[in-house]
Amino acid sequence: MFLPLGSMAKVEDLIRGVVIQSGNDACIVLAEGVAGSEENFVAMMNEKAAEIGMENSHFMNATGVDDPNHYSTPRDLGAMSVYLIKHYPEDYKYYSEKEFVYNNIKQGNRNPLLYKNIGADGIKTGHTSTAGYGLIGSGTAGGRRIVMVINGTASMQERADEASKLMSWALTSFKNMDLVRKDAVIAKAHVVLGVAREVDVAAAEDFRATVPSFTKNTAQIAASYQAPLKAPVKAGDKVGTLLVTLANGTTKEVPLVAMQDVAEAPFFSRLMEKIMLMIAGTPKYGDAGT
Repeated sequence: MFLPLGSMAKVEDLIRGVVIQSGNDACIVLAEGVAGSEENFVAMMNEKAAEIGMENSHFMNATGVDDPNHYSTPRDLGAMSVYLIKHYPEDYKYYSEKEFVYNNIKQGNRNPLLYKNIGADGIKTGHTSTAGYGLIGSGTAGGRRIVMVINGTASMQERADEASKLMSWALTSFKNMDLVRKDAVIAKAHVVLGVAREVDVAAAEDFRATVPSFTKNTAQIAASYQAPLKAPVKAGDKVGTLLVTLANGTTKEVPLVAMQDVAEAPFFSRLMEKIMLMIAGTPKYGDAGT
C-alpha cells in the first residue's frame, strides 16, 4: 500500500491496505503492531486456525508468500471465511470496497467478482508461483449467502472467468426453503381421560433447507405421532416426529410437540371413559399426511 518508511498509519487504513490492495507492507505492520513481531503473530494465526477448525492448515508468515510449511485447503479457507462473516460483520464491509487511496496512490480491489453485478461482496484473491491464482468469494441472492474457494488457475483472467461461473451457478441453481415452521399446527391428536378431547400437534423447531431451484419435488414430509394421548398432557411434551426427506435422500427429523396443556378429567368421568375404552379398545399410533 506504499507505506512511507517511518510513518504512522491508522489501523483501519492498514486493514484496507490488506483487504483491498493486498499490501504485504500492511500485513507486516499489522502483525508487528498486534504481536510485536511477525513470528509471534504467525503463532497467533496458527492458534486461531486450530480454534476455528482449520485442521489442514499451517502458516509460516503473515503475507502468504511461498514456504513448504505454509499451506491450507479449500475447505479450511471456506471455514475461515464463514467464521469471518459471522463473527466480524462490522469489518466484513471492507471486502466489498472497490478501491482505496493511500499516500495519494489509488488502487482497485483485485477481486474480479465485485465488478460482475452478481451479488458478490468479498472476499480475497491470492497468488503465488507455487499455488497459482486463487480466490475466496462470497455473495448473496434472495437472502442466501454462499462461500466459494478456487485455486490453481493459470492467470488472473482464468481466475476471474472460473470464479464468476462458479458463483453465478451456486447463487442461481439453488434456493433456501422453509420446509417446516415452528409452532405451525400439523394435526390434532385425540386425548383420553382429559378435560379436552384433542390437542394441537406442531413442530418444535424450524427447518430450512437448501434445495435445487428448478426441481418440483423438493421434499417429502411425513408426520408420525402418538394417538390417543393420555391426560395429563403438558404443552411442549414430545408426542411424535416429523420426517423430512429431501430429493437427494437426505433426511431430517423434527420433534412434534403438544401445543396445549390438557388436565385430567374428574374421577368419575375418567372411570366411565376407562370402561368405554375397555369395551371399544384403544387406538394405536397413527400417521399424518405427507
